[in-house]
Amino acid sequence: MAQERTFRHCSIIIQLYAIYEFFAEACIAFWLARLPRYQSFSELSAQFKNTYRYGLGRIIQDIDKRRYRNLSLPVVLEKYLHSLRDDPPWELVNEALTFHATNLRRADLEKLFGSAGIDGVWHSLETHDLLRAQLIEADWNNSLEQMILDLVTFRNDASHGTPDEILGLEILYEWITFVKGFCDALADVVTHRIVKAEASHLPESVLGVVTETLHGNIVIATCNHGLIRVGDGFYFLREANCTLAEIESIQVNDVDQEAIQVDQAGVEIGLRTSKKVGLNSRLVLVEN
Repeated sequence: MAQERTFRHCSIIIQLYAIYEFFAEACIAFWLARLPRYQSFSELSAQFKNTYRYGLGRIIQDIDKRRYRNLSLPVVLEKYLHSLRDDPPWELVNEALTFHATNLRRADLEKLFGSAGIDGVWHSLETHDLLRAQLIEADWNNSLEQMILDLVTFRNDASHGTPDEILGLEILYEWITFVKGFCDALADVVTHRIVKAEASHLPESVLGVVTETLHGNIVIATCNHGLIRVGDGFYFLREANCTLAEIESIQVNDVDQEAIQVDQAGVEIGLRTSKKVGLNSRLVLVEN
């Protein structure tokens, strides 16, 4: 029985950490895949380009290792040359910026995201409403930083197969819930950065702004251009967060519409959305 409990503890903890680490890397990769839509390579910061160049150097040196089995040297070099020339469309080699030699404690996570151009990720996580509420509801007395540190410690002990502490089913379930909540919050943070970049670098993606909020998820939006249809999803962007909501109904001059093509500035539209959205939210259409 003791051996079974040890095996269960180790397998779950190792998998939980792997999910946490993989998801963090996947979020960065998703951001990096969209970055060329917003800026040319020459417009990126010197720090970003230096970190990227060092990462590429590591890949070139270790190209035959298992870690980079999905990469080929000609493709890596071709992508880098395209980026240096600002040849559209250009791509980043994500692995140059997602590699890390240590477990992702707070400082390591911040460094990894910062190197990819996403600063302040930890503050955004600490202030994320749903993640904070989850920690309070679960009655965790630890800070978010301590929770991640404990996860790393549990993982390192479990990887040796002889952990000092064996967690019961209830505690393991709480850890599963925590990791899921953390990943959900991280996805929200990265999504917010992407939508902000979309609005900043592609101003045509901003169709309008919410100027009034009413009961029942009904808002008045002043729009300047674009097509809005019932069933379409839009991001409602604010400085601190964004909400993805579906358009459930449209009214113009008190008349229901299935769709409206806005071709002049200052058109007021009544919208009912699938989620509550905030006043002064910008209505952003993010293309895939």
